[in-house]
Amino acid sequence: MVWNDTVANLSLLALGTSAPEILLSVIEIVGNNFESGSLGPGTIVGSAAFNLLFISAICIYAIPEGEIRRISSVKVFGVTAFTCVFAYVWMAIVLLAISPNRVEVWEAVLTFLFFPLLIIIAYLADKDFCMKKKDSYDTQFVGIPMSKLSNVQNNLAFCVSPSCPFYAC
Repeated sequence: MVWNDTVANLSLLALGTSAPEILLSVIEIVGNNFESGSLGPGTIVGSAAFNLLFISAICIYAIPEGEIRRISSVKVFGVTAFTCVFAYVWMAIVLLAISPNRVEVWEAVLTFLFFPLLIIIAYLADKDFCMKKKDSYDTQFVGIPMSKLSNVQNNLAFCVSPSCPFYAC
């Protein structure tokens, strides 16, 4: 079975690039009797912000002059762009409003569950699940497709014989 590109990019790439920071944070928390130190959370948030802003800017700058790149799936891009902004807003809400300067267990679990939810929603967007598809017609066809005409219109449209009762129409 071949992996879906969207799932692979959002899961393997994200976990692979964030693994050192996550491991550093886990080691620090375990070593501090499950209290966060000054290094772990700041490293993870800083690394995520760096990846989001600086790495994205370098990728855009690296496109050779005269070439263009297009987003292959605007729906998936929309899902991930919304989730990026939502993650920072959620973090601010948790740390400033719900439980200032403290992360409760339920907040951590809910935050963790947002990740598989993102992957599922992005996969569904990639596969056009629950999205109405437009009727597509043959690009070389000129006129109205016959499948869209009613029976009466079909009779009138093709009544070219003098023996046809609708010929005078």
